[in-house]
Amino acid sequence: MTTANRGAAHPGAMAAARSPRGRQWTMVTRNRDDVIELTRRAFATNRPHHGVLVVGRRTPNTDPEGIAHALAAWARRYDGHDPGVGFIDFL
Repeated sequence: MTTANRGAAHPGAMAAARSPRGRQWTMVTRNRDDVIELTRRAFATNRPHHGVLVVGRRTPNTDPEGIAHALAAWARRYDGHDPGVGFIDFL
């Protein structure tokens, strides 16, 4: 990750979250506001991403173990079920 893009909408990252070659990628980010706007645009152009998980402010960047635990808890909530195309959820 580069710090140059912090706080800016990054359409390239959203493009990466669109199922390349049949894979389903979920993007994990802190950039809630831009992700919501990029998701709106993606649906408007019929190019939705697979999904986005937003890491909340309660889990600092300096706590990768906390982020990993939040991701694991999220995965347990869905118990293997797909939340659907274009989802946005919060950790």
